[in-house]
Amino acid sequence: MFRPDLFRTKVAGRILALFFVGAIVPVLLLAGLTFRAVSSQLSNQSEAQLRQLLGGSVQIMPHQLVAAGAWAEAVDGVLLTGLPLQGGAAPALIPSVDSLALEEGGVRLAAVGSMGATLPLSEAERSRLAGGAPILRTITGPGGSDVHLGVPSSTQGRVVWVDLVADSLWEAALILAADPRVSDLCVLDAESRPFVCKQGTGSGLPGAVPTRAERTSAGGVAGVVEVDTPDGRQIAAWRSIFLRSSFGVPEWLIVVSESTESVYAPVASFSYNLPLVLAVGLGLVFLLANLLVKRTMEPLVQLSSGTERIARHDLTARVEVGSDDEFGQLASSFNTMADRLSRQFRLIEAAAEVDRAVIEEGDASAASRALMGGIGELLPVDRAGLLLFDPGNDGLSILFQSDPSGISVAGVPKETTPDDLPWLKESAPYQIVTPNRVPEVFSAAEVGSSGGRVLIAPLAVRGTFVGAMALEVGADATWTDDDMAQALQLVHQASVALNELRLRRETLEMGWEALGALAIAIDAKSQWTSGHSERVSELATGLAGRLELSIEQRDLLHRGGLLHDIGKIGVSTEVLDYPGKLDDAMRQAIEAHPAIGARILEPIKVFRPLIPIVRHHHERWDGKGYPDGLAGTDIPYLARILAVADVYDAMKSARPYRPALSKEIVLEHILEGAGSAFDPELVEPFHDLITSGWTFDSPGRANVR
Repeated sequence: MFRPDLFRTKVAGRILALFFVGAIVPVLLLAGLTFRAVSSQLSNQSEAQLRQLLGGSVQIMPHQLVAAGAWAEAVDGVLLTGLPLQGGAAPALIPSVDSLALEEGGVRLAAVGSMGATLPLSEAERSRLAGGAPILRTITGPGGSDVHLGVPSSTQGRVVWVDLVADSLWEAALILAADPRVSDLCVLDAESRPFVCKQGTGSGLPGAVPTRAERTSAGGVAGVVEVDTPDGRQIAAWRSIFLRSSFGVPEWLIVVSESTESVYAPVASFSYNLPLVLAVGLGLVFLLANLLVKRTMEPLVQLSSGTERIARHDLTARVEVGSDDEFGQLASSFNTMADRLSRQFRLIEAAAEVDRAVIEEGDASAASRALMGGIGELLPVDRAGLLLFDPGNDGLSILFQSDPSGISVAGVPKETTPDDLPWLKESAPYQIVTPNRVPEVFSAAEVGSSGGRVLIAPLAVRGTFVGAMALEVGADATWTDDDMAQALQLVHQASVALNELRLRRETLEMGWEALGALAIAIDAKSQWTSGHSERVSELATGLAGRLELSIEQRDLLHRGGLLHDIGKIGVSTEVLDYPGKLDDAMRQAIEAHPAIGARILEPIKVFRPLIPIVRHHHERWDGKGYPDGLAGTDIPYLARILAVADVYDAMKSARPYRPALSKEIVLEHILEGAGSAFDPELVEPFHDLITSGWTFDSPGRANVR
């Protein structure tokens, strides 16, 4: 079946061009050479035939004239006696005789028939006759040509004149005109004047013969030329009939021609049939080209389509080529490559999913489920179990399991540590065991219950075990070396990610512990502020949660709350614990602590995002705060949130200059300060937070994370 889409490709175009050039050009070249060869052969054949026809005529005419002379000598005596000559009839072997005459000195002595008067003899003619040689005269007129043969008589000085019937003289030549190959025939005198022409008009043949001077100069006695006549273009052959030695007259010429149309009729037929032959040839070439292009291009089109689908990340692309040639081998290689790419991409995606769970969610459970799901996508696994060690969870581990459908199930706590599992080190990097040798810790995941082999692979990074994995292969399934390599690669990737998560958690715990210790150190500067920083931090993060701020903003508030009073390190204990009204110097010292805190945090890169909170948590909405007197929205948003939490805890706590105030009084004070001391959009949410029963039971860090 013709496939137009296959012919739109460049390769198909080149194949078609090659086919057409390889088929048509040789055919045309061969046709041209054949045409030329056949034309040349036909022309040569025609010339040879014409020359052959001329040969017989050239030989017959002189013999007829000689025979006529001999006959004239024989009738010499009859003319003198006056006996009848049967009407002047001559024997059949010589030309017909019209009349006879006997003359002497130009005087007619006797005659048979009605021969006209003869012309006086020339000196050359008298000389020939005196020598006993005959003479020949031709007279051409409107009525035709007369041929007079003069023969010396037996009586000295007398001449026997024979008036020959011209048509009978060249009758043998004219017989040639009946040949179907002959278009025209002429008998000419030495000056190419026609005696007779038959068949065609003959008007073109005399001019086709070279002039007498040209014939004499070239020494030619015969030739072939092409000439245009009223009857069309013809091939004309001419040949000289030599009469000088026998009759003392210049040579005659006989010209015979054949129409080029008849000569080249086979070529014309060939030319007529050539387009049909070419059309048939082109059709066959096209069919062959279509078959070859289809056989060649279908695999290429499929391979091209397959590579495009692979480029679009469609890793299910496969190529089906039924041939067993190089295209079949290429398709097989492509499918193998696609399989490997698909597996490799699935491995990359599974590893990326584990990394994403660690980076974005920061949760071991999410990372474990991603690992279990990735293993199920990559390998033919019946059941899987994943044991994770959690040193931050009182030595408990978590066992995750995957059911036969590959769906991850929630983890189950296990009281297990790496030290309790000596087989971990023995299994590195992996081992394959029978179901009865599966470690007991994986029994809850039912790994090995199907009777298949089990792969045990510890999850370790630089000697630190973060877990172990058990994968059961179905009884009917097999793992190739590539399967094993990919499984171990994903396990190693998960080990690195989970270890990174463990390190991040430890680092984060250390950071929070350091911040907590620093906050305790700050609050320990005065007995009246003990626990103040932690409470303010948790109040601020609680309000941030009600305002639906992002995790990052709540984390900043949490850490900023713990460090918001770090500048009080630069304020003396006497000022902090002064029981009365502060004088101007004391107040200046107190109001300097936000700026001091900002300077303390400035050199520490990780704390620089906290500086706006620390420096501006005592600014007021009406611009009457410190240290910079910012107002309204010029005050950083998180600093405005912390300001509300800071005032609430400070007023609810006892101070050396006053006792602790009740929650109701403090909330009333904050409501009254909306639009003057506090951001009016924060007062109502804070009031709702406190009156909704919010307590300090849950650490703020948990809210952030």
